[in-house]
Amino acid sequence: MAEALLRHALEANAEGNSEKSLSSSVQRVHAPDSDLAVESLSAGVYAGEGMPASQHSVEALDDLGIDLRYFRSQPVTPELIDSCDLIFAMTRQHRDTLVEWFPEVREKVFLIKEFADPSTTADVADPYSLDLSVYRRCRDEIRACIPGIVKFLKQ
Repeated sequence: MAEALLRHALEANAEGNSEKSLSSSVQRVHAPDSDLAVESLSAGVYAGEGMPASQHSVEALDDLGIDLRYFRSQPVTPELIDSCDLIFAMTRQHRDTLVEWFPEVREKVFLIKEFADPSTTADVADPYSLDLSVYRRCRDEIRACIPGIVKFLKQ
């Protein structure tokens, strides 16, 4: 059963993880359509603690009715890594950094875009400091991965 298998899914992302934290919120929009009980959280490989989401992140998710105003960033920690059953990295660099820092995660860390296209090695583009349209594209790239993640979890 997926509920027992997946206690936490960690999204390891941009340096300041507020920019792509939207995948945790987007997942809450899609996963309720399934029978999965999933808890996801977001942490950045180089993130500081307690930073709010950027205004463009807030606006991009507001388009979907998701309120990100109270989101606060957190860095990846050994405790978070230990608590997670799966880890979804936004970029190859983030995935490789996590495996370097925590070799034991090799089997549970995935590049998120693999779930939209299994043959891809593409990264989710980092929208940091770009305009709102780039944040919306980033949001949509992540949203495209959610159905594949849900299917994977149901296996």
